Amino acid sequence: MTVDNGHNQGLVEPAPESRRKAVTIQVRFYGVIRDVIGGTSVEVQLAEHSTTRDLLAVLHEKYGQGFADRVLDEKGDVRSYVRLFLNDDQLNDLDTILAENDSAAKMVIYVMPGSAGG
Repeated sequence: MTVDNGHNQGLVEPAPESRRKAVTIQVRFYGVIRDVIGGTSVEVQLAEHSTTRDLLAVLHEKYGQGFADRVLDEKGDVRSYVRLFLNDDQLNDLDTILAENDSAAKMVIYVMPGSAGG
């Protein structure tokens, strides 16, 4: 937006936080986590520079305590038996930035419980 206050014509205001670009991230669910979601996948809108932690907070808010009970431990970390993948790479750090640029819109997050052997 161009600011025209008569003194500084042509200056551009930085975009406020609320106007940061949003990206769409597809999240796929497996196992008992699907039961809470009521399906196998959802699309989530996140602001650029959002983290894995931000994504989990949005999902927790949307799907409630049932989601949190299956995915998060009492500290708010991912349960030891849940695996998060960003495309083919396992996410081990909740502060990983998911949505940095336009390519983030093509990301797929997989939320799955670990398999029990037998």
